[in-house]
Amino acid sequence: MRSIKYVIVAIFLIYWQLLIAYKFTIYGVLPNFLIPYVIFLSLKTNTGVSLPIIFFLGLAFDITYPTLLGLNTISFIIMSYLVYRFHHTINKERLSVVFFCILILNFIHYFIFFLYYLFSNQVIFSSFSNILFAFLYNSVISVLGVYFFISVSKIKVTINV
Repeated sequence: MRSIKYVIVAIFLIYWQLLIAYKFTIYGVLPNFLIPYVIFLSLKTNTGVSLPIIFFLGLAFDITYPTLLGLNTISFIIMSYLVYRFHHTINKERLSVVFFCILILNFIHYFIFFLYYLFSNQVIFSSFSNILFAFLYNSVISVLGVYFFISVSKIKVTINV
């Protein structure tokens, strides 16, 4: 039952990312609201549940950008594996440690895209300030998103009939 809830949230987030996320654009940088969900899902579930959901989440997002087909998927799977593998050893009580870990995950995500653009000869070296801003902006969005998902997951709703 819990897996179905995570799939429904993933479908909702795909629509959120495609239809509403553009309203949060700052200086041409579109925030990626799927990264916090990938981190949250990797924290809350085991790999047997999270990896198929994350794979199809990344694939559904990649379908909207055909030239990047597979980059988000591989990036999300790598981030999920790293979170699942190392989250037990991290002190989650300190915000600075959590922010630094999410910063590293966002760096990995943007590094994968940077390598793609580097090998496809589409790198414009004057846009590094924009890439740096996108990296920091998405890191802040990711920290806020992870804490949002964690706090919402703790809410219990019961209906007595």
